Amino acid sequence: MENKKSKILLFGNGLLQSFGGESWSEFLSSISKRDNLPSIDEINCPEPLKAILVTEDKVDVAMREKCSQMQKSIISYQLNVALRELMSLGFHHILTTNYTYELEQAAEYPEYLTEYKLKKMTKSTVDRAEPKYLIHTYNDVTCDGFKNKIWHIHGEARKPDSTILGHYYYGNSLFKIKEEVKILEKSAVEERKEDKSWVEAFLFGDIYCLGFGFGFSEFDLWWLLNRKAREKKNKGKLYFYEPFNDKNWAKTELLKLMKNASGERIVDVLDLGYNQNNMNWQNFYSDAITDIKAKLNEKDSLGLKKEEKEILFV
Repeated sequence: MENKKSKILLFGNGLLQSFGGESWSEFLSSISKRDNLPSIDEINCPEPLKAILVTEDKVDVAMREKCSQMQKSIISYQLNVALRELMSLGFHHILTTNYTYELEQAAEYPEYLTEYKLKKMTKSTVDRAEPKYLIHTYNDVTCDGFKNKIWHIHGEARKPDSTILGHYYYGNSLFKIKEEVKILEKSAVEERKEDKSWVEAFLFGDIYCLGFGFGFSEFDLWWLLNRKAREKKNKGKLYFYEPFNDKNWAKTELLKLMKNASGERIVDVLDLGYNQNNMNWQNFYSDAITDIKAKLNEKDSLGLKKEEKEILFV
């Protein structure tokens, strides 16, 4: 019998931005070491290289300075409600590209998220601590009775050396991901009972992508999505939530090209009838969360019926 697929939330910065959070351009401006810099959006180079440019090739130094500010996640009541709703949907894993702790803060709200609390949340599926690439390290968070494993897949603020920013660090991250995939190849993945890394969860689970734009610069996750399409067993789907945008045509088509060996798409692109030319982002995310909840409930119902049928015919 095939193992039940993990339910995964891939969470980016979009929802936070809709509540006034820092944009990518604002983030790059905040770590810039250059005077008289043109608009970040007008710099014509890949996003990871922009980080190199604005920090004058001192990404590590800039991130150590920035991380001390990012550790203090202060969120509004409205954002807290949205994040708590997400963490109460019953995901097995939440993978986030954010360095910051809004999710963890929402679980503790309104209490202050101290360094002690963050350390206490930290768990690992391996014996030794991972100081840089957090493949097996997550934060164990309980919210309204629901346990959540929150994986900061591009690093987290309290561990500046773990943050992935710039082409060099993205390349190293991809190398680590490929190492993990090789280990999974050698193990009996079809007999697995629990995901031991966020890479394993991504490869074999059903992923609900919210607030993460799958930009072309995220080449580590594009590679992993390609690899997911090539897996033969236990592979799930990716549900990509993003309003329609003419400029994103190529990205949308590339996501739709992700197909399994049977020619079936493993990515559903869901704009929910929204168009980025005229957007209320908070409404979009509210509708997306409602849609995710409905899909999760439907899959749970189908899974229960399947298990009941299998028991009846033993």
